[in-house]
Amino acid sequence: MIRYANRWTALSGWTVLMVIVWTLFVPRGLSVSTFTLLSVTTLLALVSGSALWRAQQPSPSIRQIRATLDADKSARTAAQSSA
Repeated sequence: MIRYANRWTALSGWTVLMVIVWTLFVPRGLSVSTFTLLSVTTLLALVSGSALWRAQQPSPSIRQIRATLDADKSARTAAQSSA
């Protein structure tokens, strides 16, 4: 869930920023088509940048996977014995 939180946070932040920009600038200085182009282009850049970043991350080795599984098992065992 954590790896999705950063993407959702960025997209939510972008949406809030675009609402502020719409409120301040669109009626007076920025056309609707320019605003839409800016919003969609940046949104696509965020999504594709996120996908590119995730594709560049190395996959975990079998030792890392086993260590994570062992740590999770130990934590569950400790939690059950203390309860």
